[in-house]
Amino acid sequence: MKSKLAAAVTSVRVSHWRVLPKSNKIDTPGLIVFGFVSKQGKYKLTDDQELTVSGLLHLAGGTISKNKVPKIAIIRKTPQGNKRILVNTKAILVEKRGEYDLFLRPDDVVIVE
Repeated sequence: MKSKLAAAVTSVRVSHWRVLPKSNKIDTPGLIVFGFVSKQGKYKLTDDQELTVSGLLHLAGGTISKNKVPKIAIIRKTPQGNKRILVNTKAILVEKRGEYDLFLRPDDVVIVE
């Protein structure tokens, strides 16, 4: 059995994500960004603050992805359950098309790959 396992080809994907500890206290609304950004963590939003994907990337110190154009997904809570939104990062970061720069909502989770 050991020789069969040694001969098998396996691959492991390692990511730079970290799990944030849960807290029992009530937090102010915010969003979480993790993955290939310089400053992972929770970013608090005020009631009148509007933040876009590119604005969040700027706050988080930019991407550290080896890809020129990172893949970005937003996980958003809805009454029907969590929704995964794929962001057109090429349109936002390369082509500078503001109409594709999505506004973020409190409790969004942004994953940068």
